[in-house]
Amino acid sequence: MRGLQESGRDGWLEPSGGGFSEYIRVMDWIVELGGVVRIPDGVPFEQASFMEPVNTVLKGVKLLKPCSG
Repeated sequence: MRGLQESGRDGWLEPSGGGFSEYIRVMDWIVELGGVVRIPDGVPFEQASFMEPVNTVLKGVKLLKPCSG
């Protein structure tokens, strides 16, 4: 597992950007391993910006396996 410095996510140690920054630093190895996905034509940035938080919530729901009624 790579550390925060290696991934470009400095954990508030340096102003390197983040999910809500105007500019972020993406390391070459992240791109090479498929860690960046192109936004399809026709999808507004406002909608695309919700992909990561929605994905995180869905993973949490799957992990919790809530029972239905």
